[in-house]
Amino acid sequence: LKVRGTDNTLVDFHMLNGENNRLDTQGLASPQFDKQNYSLTLGQKITEQHGILFSANYLESIVSDISLGETKNKERSNINLLTKYSYRDGWLDQLDVSFIYAPYEEKDFLRDVLNSDYTTDGGAYGTALKINHALKYGELDFSLSGNLSEKSRQAPPHYYSWIQARGREWGQEANQSQGSVLLSQEGGTGNLENTQTSLTSKTKFSFNEFHWAGSTHHFQMGAQVDYEEIQRLRQIDHFEYSNAVQYSTALGTQPLNCSGYTTDCVELTLISPIEELEARLGGEIDFTNPEHIEAYSDNILITPQYFRTRLVNPQEDIQVDLMRYSLFASNDITIDALSVYLGLRADYDNIFENLNLAPRFSLSYDIFGDRSAAAIVGLNRYYDVGLLADRINEQKIPTFLQYRTIRDGFLQSWLDSSFVTDFRYRFVDVDTPYDDELLIAWKQSLNTWGTWAIKYVYREKNDQLATNEEPIREADGYSYLQLNNLGYGESERFSLSWNGRFYEHNFWFNLSHQTNTSNVNDYTNSIDGTRRDDLVYYEGQEISRAELNVIKSNFGRPFTASFGWSRTWFEQLTLVASGNYSSAYKTAVNTGSFTLSNILIQTCDTCQANYLIVPVYREEKKESRVFINLGVNWDYSISPRQKLSLDLDILNLFNRRTYTVNNGQSGIEPGRQLWLGLSYQYQ
Repeated sequence: LKVRGTDNTLVDFHMLNGENNRLDTQGLASPQFDKQNYSLTLGQKITEQHGILFSANYLESIVSDISLGETKNKERSNINLLTKYSYRDGWLDQLDVSFIYAPYEEKDFLRDVLNSDYTTDGGAYGTALKINHALKYGELDFSLSGNLSEKSRQAPPHYYSWIQARGREWGQEANQSQGSVLLSQEGGTGNLENTQTSLTSKTKFSFNEFHWAGSTHHFQMGAQVDYEEIQRLRQIDHFEYSNAVQYSTALGTQPLNCSGYTTDCVELTLISPIEELEARLGGEIDFTNPEHIEAYSDNILITPQYFRTRLVNPQEDIQVDLMRYSLFASNDITIDALSVYLGLRADYDNIFENLNLAPRFSLSYDIFGDRSAAAIVGLNRYYDVGLLADRINEQKIPTFLQYRTIRDGFLQSWLDSSFVTDFRYRFVDVDTPYDDELLIAWKQSLNTWGTWAIKYVYREKNDQLATNEEPIREADGYSYLQLNNLGYGESERFSLSWNGRFYEHNFWFNLSHQTNTSNVNDYTNSIDGTRRDDLVYYEGQEISRAELNVIKSNFGRPFTASFGWSRTWFEQLTLVASGNYSSAYKTAVNTGSFTLSNILIQTCDTCQANYLIVPVYREEKKESRVFINLGVNWDYSISPRQKLSLDLDILNLFNRRTYTVNNGQSGIEPGRQLWLGLSYQYQ
């Protein structure tokens, strides 16, 4: 039985002010950082051949963030229940049957968006069968598993981007820089249900080792079948409102009449009736008189405004599936100090409908013949599995634009634009993307000076999916984008590790660095071929989110290092000190601000709207970070069958910033954390 956790009384916080990025409480409510974990494991050997295992784990957490100048909490809870039956040394050598149930619930919100609270809940149900049995010519392994996972989101049905004006001022508390379009955002992304079903069957036969011509061979072969299905359901249309217009009633124009639209239009609301204001001013309001204008403005409680355009995400009921068949074979060959692995895997799936052959090769040489040093070289090919996400895009009904006009102050009905703002994707003779990998490694034991290893991995990404064509309008009224294989990329990863034991002290450290490059952004469709809700503004130009993700990837990863020391005294007390380092690096971050795009002028001249609002991203340098952690474990034997353990962990000992909050923005970063744990064991 184990209990481990922390709460806000055991955590130091960095409260960051968006104006100067300095520590500042800002008069906010106390932040929460409460996490508790409870677990129970019961195992019982029933007879010499039969045994059962039960495991239960419960995790709950409450973590605070800053939204619209206030402290708000995110909550999460999940349960994992596992039951397992095991059978040994009978009519089968090994038999395991397990069942798992893992429900969860999460309460979250969209940052700096009013009335955006949403709940995500779901769970996973699974079962697995594993068999191992020795036969005359080798050993048979068979596994069969099935899983069903459900995820549903309950969120506000629509999303509004209001102009910051009276009655809609809350956006003033958001992270929006000066000079940007000042908005007050409200709402959410709507309800959505996802169900995923998967079945996997795998059979492997390992032949007995045999010797031939001075070499030893260990041959394996097998087959695998995978089935996966995703169902996605949106029961009502989801609207994203944009192009808010602040309506003026000055100079004799008719007052705004929302014509019954209560959620996406607000009429003028005054603090005092207009007759009372005129009485105080001594007569009818004169909108050419500055004093009258100021008095009238101060009397406004809600400024009238309405939306001219909205993106419609239609209701949908999508079902896609993947069926993949695999055959594989390998041979481990040993010739004195040389070990060679030869493998081949063949896959076929119903998405790409290609037969893919993936060779695997590695060579290891025992340099000194005493297993103290080994040089390793590997050449491997890995194919992507069929991408169900692309199949969902292929079936998804495109988002479209609606607009409305105003006549004599009366708001008119929504009209469909002839301009389709989203696109459908098509697979036609597309090859399966794959990676070719080169691995070079060296492992060395230095006897009393420990063991170290150095590894270099290079991956070349070929036939990556991209689109380089303008959307083609078809007779069905939709525009289509053709997927092709013109994308490519590469990545490199270097790592160095060492561990050693001196007297009773254990030491270790690891270093790694990775870089990524990709040309997919060169083959991405133009802005005209990008969904309107997928546009972003980055470093002076409009790009798609797909391009933004490529840019983030091309920035690479920081240089990282981890290190540690441990020592046990009196067989009861263990001390551990560890640390990790991350070098400074660049990435693309959301500024929380917005800018105007003139894309509607180019594409929808009937919309009577002249701009589209897009989020602004920028390049930002993340500072280097060093975190030191300490841990203490104490074991106490109550009796020969019972043991009690106490744990104390101090994370981020020196209370360093994590830099998860972007420069110039408000937010909360947990600093030093104290975790306490208690466990009881009976055997």
